[in-house]
Amino acid sequence: MDSSVIIAVVVVLIAAAVIVVGWLGYRQWRLRRQFGPEYNRTVKEAGSRWQAESELEARRKRRMGLDVRPLAPEAQQRYSGQWRMVQARFVDQPREAVDEADRLINAVMRDRGYPVDDFEQRASDLSVDYPEVVENYRSAHTIASRNGPNAGNTEDLRKAMVHYRALFNELLGTESADGKVEEVEKVDAQPSREVEERVDAQPSREVEEKVNAQPSREVEEKVNAQASRDVEENVDLRTSRPEASRYGPAES
Repeated sequence: MDSSVIIAVVVVLIAAAVIVVGWLGYRQWRLRRQFGPEYNRTVKEAGSRWQAESELEARRKRRMGLDVRPLAPEAQQRYSGQWRMVQARFVDQPREAVDEADRLINAVMRDRGYPVDDFEQRASDLSVDYPEVVENYRSAHTIASRNGPNAGNTEDLRKAMVHYRALFNELLGTESADGKVEEVEKVDAQPSREVEERVDAQPSREVEEKVNAQPSREVEEKVNAQASRDVEENVDLRTSRPEASRYGPAES
């Protein structure tokens, strides 16, 4: 074979290798940028970077085929009201409130066009659009799915509500004409603050009442004791005053 042909083949192979390496580097950069923390989680679970990137690329292509649409303003207001009711219920019925929050998330996803039949598929689809909160969504769903003695304590349920609220706020956004997600209405945070304040303030009020009540009792006891002593002294003075003093000095 002519040496010039060999050189040409080598050059072509080198160029092809450079293109492949460049393409792989670009794909890695693009997937890292799009998926954020979900990229590292997927690489860890898949066991290899190539498999993880193939999985994330498949998610991206699947998401592009979905007819995901923004919520109508009326639907936004309706879901916002439902969420406030769920949060208000958490104070007295945290287990039931978390279950309702999970169902409400599914309803919003369905209304926006996400398939909701399988949880893992829901999480995969959401990871394309909301990679920053999808892992917390998985944690919240795990807590909500527990039953029996492993149903979770109040602190676990509170964390689940916080995670659900983060995703709910994201899902309540709408897409602008250029495809970027914009927040048109945030869920009213006042009910959340009221719920947290009611839960957190209960021990504080009890301690404060005990602390404040102690000085009050001490002051009251001192006042009552002083009054009692004053009364006793007045009585003693009246009874001990010489009876003859009313008639002048005694004769010597």
